[in-house]
Amino acid sequence: CWLFPRRGSPMPSLWEHLKGPGASIEDWDDDAWRMWTWKDDLPQRRLAFYGRLVGRRPTFVSLALLPCFLADRGRGEDLEDAARLYADGRLGVLARDVLLHLAEAGPTPASVIRRRFGTRGRGGRVDRALEELQVALLVGHCGIEDRGGAWPGVVYDLVGRVFPEALRAAGDWDPPTARRAILDRYRGRFPDVDPRIPARLLGWRPSDIPGGSPLRAGVRAGRP
Repeated sequence: CWLFPRRGSPMPSLWEHLKGPGASIEDWDDDAWRMWTWKDDLPQRRLAFYGRLVGRRPTFVSLALLPCFLADRGRGEDLEDAARLYADGRLGVLARDVLLHLAEAGPTPASVIRRRFGTRGRGGRVDRALEELQVALLVGHCGIEDRGGAWPGVVYDLVGRVFPEALRAAGDWDPPTARRAILDRYRGRFPDVDPRIPARLLGWRPSDIPGGSPLRAGVRAGRP
C-alpha cells in the first residue's frame, strides 16, 4: 500500500486505512503522527519494505508479498553485480555507482550519499538515482539518521541485505506466477478495476499482465 493516497488512483494507502476514505491531510492528529513513525519503524525492525516502488510513490510491501515483488523484478539472483545490471540496461550510471557504494559501505544516510556524489539537498540527481534503485527493488529504507534538532534523514541499504529471507524466497517464484499473486492481492481490494491500471503503476508491459486476468479474457472474447 501507499503511505498517502493519490486522487484518482485506485491504490490502498495507510492513511486511508487509518483515517478513512477521503480524509484530508489536514485531519492530522496523534494517530497520524503514529502512522508517520511507521514508515521508519517498520523497515528498521525488518517488518516491511518501505521505499518508492508502486507508481514511484512511497510504498509499503509486506514480508509475505515481498518475494513476489522481488521475483517480478527478476531479483531471485545476485544483488550486488551492479556492472552486470548496468550492462543489461537496468541501471543508469549514477544508480550503478550508488549501488556499488552501498554494497561496500553498508547502510548509509541519504545525506552522506548526496555528499559522496557531489550534490546537496533533496530532489537532485542523487535522489533520482536512489528512486531508480528503489523502483528496481535494489535499495530501500532501513532506518533513520538522527540529526539532532533537524528532521531525521533516511538511511538506505540493499534490499537483499535488509531482507535476505525474502530474496531467497523470491527464487521459488517465476515472474509470471509472482505477478499473478500480486494482481490477485490487488483485485481482492479492487475487484472491478481494469488490470491495466495496476500494471501501469507496477511498470508492467501489456505482455506482463497475467494471462488469466479479465483483460486477457476480454481480448480473447473480442471485447475492448
